[in-house]
Amino acid sequence: MNDIFARDLGREMVSPNDRGYDELIAEIFATMKVATEMNTGCHTQEEVHEYMGRILGKPLDVSTTVLPPFYIDYVCFTSIVQTRMSRQRRWCRPLQN
Repeated sequence: MNDIFARDLGREMVSPNDRGYDELIAEIFATMKVATEMNTGCHTQEEVHEYMGRILGKPLDVSTTVLPPFYIDYVCFTSIVQTRMSRQRRWCRPLQN
């Protein structure tokens, strides 16, 4: 298992001299770029799901809500799992204009 992506995931040190380093860094910066685009401005839930799909490489379950800002630098082997949460009542004041 000498693949730089697997080594990085395994928290091994990687060096700019290692084979595949340029690809690893390119993947990290591509992921950060999409996350930054998502975090800039105000987006609908559907738009956020589109961004998350691009980041994760697969569609985000429609039952999942992501509220930006969302920070990630490296998406390899990242997944969002579905859990069941009990509903809690939260009382909030409406925003005043």
